[in-house]
Amino acid sequence: MSATVFGTAKFGIASEASSTGLFAANISYSGNSEVAYAANHVGQDVVISIYNETIDLTIDGVVAVKGAGLVVGIADTVTLANTSADSLTVTTDLLKVTPVANASVIVLQASLKRSNTGFEMGDLTCVYKPGIDSTATYTAS
Repeated sequence: MSATVFGTAKFGIASEASSTGLFAANISYSGNSEVAYAANHVGQDVVISIYNETIDLTIDGVVAVKGAGLVVGIADTVTLANTSADSLTVTTDLLKVTPVANASVIVLQASLKRSNTGFEMGDLTCVYKPGIDSTATYTAS
């Protein structure tokens, strides 16, 4: 059932079933970075460097299709509907940096939860590093 929203605020999230296999209930984006300081001759910090920007993502929801389950696994990349025109492009708007070509959201962890009285639930933990080209992959042995 759709909602009637008065005002301009974004309500709800887009379905991620095609990219993750989940009817997403929650998506959380957390931007962070590393910091280095430089001090002057009396030990007063006079320079700050903010680098290695990262967005950590968590996604949880109901598994959309029993037979397909989660459609992503660890080390897969996903394009989330919630980073498109229907909302902020969080991967660039939150960090305020220009990503390299093919920077992607990469799945780090995936879990499934089943219960006697509920739907099959899935959780994904992902990372977005704007400086990493996700198409430049190889398998180390």
